[in-house]
Amino acid sequence: MKDEILQLKAQGKKQSEIAKILGCSRSIVSYHCTDGQKEKYQERQRKRRSGNGLLRKLERVKTTSRNWNNKSTLTGKRSIRNKRRFIPHATWTEADLLAKVGQNPKCYLTGRPINLSDSKSYELDHVIPLAKGGTHDIGNVNLAIKNANRAKSDMLVPEFLDLCKEILVYNGYIVVDP
Repeated sequence: MKDEILQLKAQGKKQSEIAKILGCSRSIVSYHCTDGQKEKYQERQRKRRSGNGLLRKLERVKTTSRNWNNKSTLTGKRSIRNKRRFIPHATWTEADLLAKVGQNPKCYLTGRPINLSDSKSYELDHVIPLAKGGTHDIGNVNLAIKNANRAKSDMLVPEFLDLCKEILVYNGYIVVDP
């Protein structure tokens, strides 16, 4: 396909025309026609794949937004509008987070050690969830193992601990408060 794209480009065709003729996307045409696109793409891929995954998780936290449905009544009919509220992005860096969690990070909920090179085993958790007014400040974000973070969901830590105690008591365990 590259050769066909370059031949059509040499004939003076525009990228959009080439895409229509060949039945492909403009991004593929641009990839082959623009100088340095292949190198830029490869560099972006290399950056995404390198490192310990903490940077990817940090980028996800920095770009979080929330959707809420606002229900309103207009002329007797029920209307639902999606409203997007953008939450201010985090201003801290990966280095700031590493300084906070230290050389041997542990899950702040379970105390289990976290291996930063295994990015699938941990997540960044908002201690005070965004749904309950939490922010992206470095003081409100911590590392948690994936299962504990998923179980906590959008609860505050005291609410989560109360739920854990309730589960243990229901299953016959004796829970003693410290």
